[in-house]
Amino acid sequence: MAFYEMISVFRNEHVKALKAFSSANQASLKMNAEALPICNEKECKKMGLIEEKPGWNKECDITLLSGPNISLGNCFAQQTKLNFSGKHSYQIVSAFAAASERFEPRTQYNVLNSELFVDRFFQNRKKALGGYKLAFRTMININQERSLISAILPPSYFHVYSITSLAMDSMEDLLYTSGWMISVPIDFYVKVLGKTTLYASDIPRLPIPPSSTTDKAIYSEICKRAAVLNSVSHHFKGLMQFARGEFGPLALTPLLPPGYSQLEDSCVQPLSDLARRNLMIETDVLCAMALGLGIEDLISIYTVQFPVARQYERQTYYDRKGMIVFTVSKGLTGVGFPRRGSGRGTSKTTGWEDIAAQKTGTVSRTFLDDTLPDGPLERTVTYEAPFERCNRVEDYRIAWEFFQKAGIGA
Repeated sequence: MAFYEMISVFRNEHVKALKAFSSANQASLKMNAEALPICNEKECKKMGLIEEKPGWNKECDITLLSGPNISLGNCFAQQTKLNFSGKHSYQIVSAFAAASERFEPRTQYNVLNSELFVDRFFQNRKKALGGYKLAFRTMININQERSLISAILPPSYFHVYSITSLAMDSMEDLLYTSGWMISVPIDFYVKVLGKTTLYASDIPRLPIPPSSTTDKAIYSEICKRAAVLNSVSHHFKGLMQFARGEFGPLALTPLLPPGYSQLEDSCVQPLSDLARRNLMIETDVLCAMALGLGIEDLISIYTVQFPVARQYERQTYYDRKGMIVFTVSKGLTGVGFPRRGSGRGTSKTTGWEDIAAQKTGTVSRTFLDDTLPDGPLERTVTYEAPFERCNRVEDYRIAWEFFQKAGIGA
């Protein structure tokens, strides 16, 4: 079924959005991008190029990521567990751990010989390996919280078959496209298509408005948010320096904390869970504006087409510092407190049900953190009450009103 034929089978409130996508498809972003080769791990193991050895890559200057490693605008969202045993053997990497100068992710596969690997995959494109790359999970599940999962990979990072990537000639195009790839409007478009896989050849066909016809302020703010969201570790200092020099500081909406300083200097600072969420909300709004949609169109897309995300949003609580204290999100297993504590008497551990009503004071959680190579270390995280939920629809309206009053997308 052609895309324009799909319009008639969707709810009336989505017709405007679908028509906007159809129009954008006629003049979508023309990017100078090169599809990078596919590293099939089974074939590469037979050729002696890589080995399956979960752990830190200490012997080679090329690191291979797998699909579960990446999340929305975060290529180091998860890493393999020390006792890796299959697809569920991944653990969340906290923003504060990733921001450490000592951080390197644990991965499932190691490159055995850099020279042979480069000759096989990057013989005529060594610049691509040494630069930033747009990556996304090859497999798509339209029934999950989000379907399209994309992030920027840093220099000397590549991936196995479960990830597809593009090398772009322009850093501006890289950031602009990355911003769109993590947005709800483009995810909605992918859901409409009903795709189960996404390859490099599909990206130029996505309805991303070209930068030449996009409001300059919207374009700049999308690029800046993509830079901040993706810059999760010291590997992204170059990306942050470029964004700061090219675009300047962020336009600070009421959703961001006072004194927020990302892009005011070139260092990589850890984002709180709430700040990351809010930057994504702002990106959704900016992309909707660029498509010519209204605030009600964006809200309709979110409320109708993203039921899992809505469920997680309703059951995620943040402390005063913006850290998640409790969530039911399956993509954030191990973050915050469990629903119920375990044990009895003096040995009982704290659960969410024990602290949910707390209005003042603090509560701490101590655990063994083996994220960094010099671990495991005992780490204590302290949360400040009260613990509150957010309302994405209300926050969409706040961001929309701010950008309009600031003359962005007006």
